[in-house]
Amino acid sequence: MINAGMRDYVSVVNAVVIDQKNPHILYAGTTMGSYKSVDNGVMWERISTGLNSVFVVCMAVDPQNPSRVYAGTSGGVYKSTDGGHRWTPSNNGIIEREREHAMALGVNAFAFDPVTPGRLFTATAQGLYESRDGGERWIDRKIPDPFVLSVAVRPGTQTSLYAGTNRGLYVSRDEEGGGKSLASRRSERSPSIRTGPR
Repeated sequence: MINAGMRDYVSVVNAVVIDQKNPHILYAGTTMGSYKSVDNGVMWERISTGLNSVFVVCMAVDPQNPSRVYAGTSGGVYKSTDGGHRWTPSNNGIIEREREHAMALGVNAFAFDPVTPGRLFTATAQGLYESRDGGERWIDRKIPDPFVLSVAVRPGTQTSLYAGTNRGLYVSRDEEGGGKSLASRRSERSPSIRTGPR
């Protein structure tokens, strides 16, 4: 195993992500915080300053700006703008400000729109959310089944958004292809979700 630098009691690693612009850099989300490696995983450094919820479920690196790193925890979304060394809560629009540090929100997954900079989605135990400003503000996408476990974005002429829940799969397509005005389209196999501005 390549656990050098991780504490002996770190036994569960929930997520591993790679910096797409520098594949030597990896991030790991564990039950005891987040870790970073700059040498292909040979050595790891704990990077959890400001990460009040240390149970990290998922992580993501902004493909356009890899200094922006996101951690999904049992207490909400955390964001770093310096490659993971310092973290701040980023839950505006997801949970009430006074509950930012409470273990009240499980974040299960992130997905970036590979075409539109700063646009990403997060799947949480309380719904599917979208941000168009790098996580500064989140908008509830009003999915019928709010326990969302996974999310994926497929770019193209019609940008497709997929969300996996505890009751099935949902899909929404950008009918105009512009990435700004999104409308729902019901699939024969999957229910639809609204992904456009209200």
